[in-house]
Amino acid sequence: MVIKLAIIALFVYFGWKAWHAVLGDRPRPRVAERKPVRQLVHDPQCNTYVPEQSAERVMVRGEMVYFCSPECRKAYLKRIEGETTA
Repeated sequence: MVIKLAIIALFVYFGWKAWHAVLGDRPRPRVAERKPVRQLVHDPQCNTYVPEQSAERVMVRGEMVYFCSPECRKAYLKRIEGETTA
């Protein structure tokens, strides 16, 4: 019984060595690195979403408001100025 276990252990050992001799030295594929997610912000003038890093911004009534372009920012400020005076 002990001899059978020793023979099986030798087969497993040499099989493992042969497996690693053929396939074990290959580099493993790398997991793709995740890029940081860009935070999107809402433009209230044209209802689009733009990355926060590239957005135009202005503080309105204590709240930061983001825009896709200077034109949208100007139009929004003109619109809310008309709402507050009316």
